Amino acid sequence: MTTRKPFVGGNWKMNTNRNSASELTRGVVDGLLNLDGVDVAVFPPFPYLLLVRSILRDRGSLVKLGAQDVHFEDDGAFTGEVSTAMLKDCGVQVALCGHSERRHVMGEKDELVNLKVRAVL
Repeated sequence: MTTRKPFVGGNWKMNTNRNSASELTRGVVDGLLNLDGVDVAVFPPFPYLLLVRSILRDRGSLVKLGAQDVHFEDDGAFTGEVSTAMLKDCGVQVALCGHSERRHVMGEKDELVNLKVRAVL
């Protein structure tokens, strides 16, 4: 039987600005230099994905870049939405689907979450 590594993700929600996102990313990377046996991802707000990706790459970090949400369609007239292809272009490796806030605050239902999960997989 194969053993999966534990996974730890940090969802920044709608917090940070450019400077604090940079500082937080550097702090995460520096704090995890000798951490083995666990996969780690950060989920910054969309505007800071490229900034965070750049810092992770520059520092040779194994921390994964994550998206806080994703749209299930590849493209189209979906104002404000972001597709999996767009996220991949930004270096995103993992995505949150079905977060409780999106379900309770935005009213997302199982059917929509299912479409998002299928798009990501």
